[in-house]
Amino acid sequence: MDPKDISLHIAWLEKRLEKIEKELGGMIRQSPVWRVKDELLRTFKGVGPVLSQSLLSDLPELGSLNRKKIAALVGVTPLNRDSGSSGVGVGSWGAGRNSFGFVYGHGGGHTFQPSHRGVP
Repeated sequence: MDPKDISLHIAWLEKRLEKIEKELGGMIRQSPVWRVKDELLRTFKGVGPVLSQSLLSDLPELGSLNRKKIAALVGVTPLNRDSGSSGVGVGSWGAGRNSFGFVYGHGGGHTFQPSHRGVP
């Protein structure tokens, strides 16, 4: 593949992304419910338009579920994996959506804790 083709495609993707972000921003401003949620989210340090729009579009449940349910949905709450005779050992795993890795700078909130019994 020609590097020029790749550069042209990246430029097209960047323009398309910019257009989509503007459209989403317009939708948020037009909806009273989303506008209030956007204004609230932006009161937190480090939350700007990109993060606010991402949270509102990827997590419409925000504001309607309690913090534990939201954390489990997003995947930042470790869920126990210690159900008796499975033979896997004790550990934990995240149950959420992978699209929230951008908040933490990695692929999600998945963790693994090795067993204290020496089982990997």
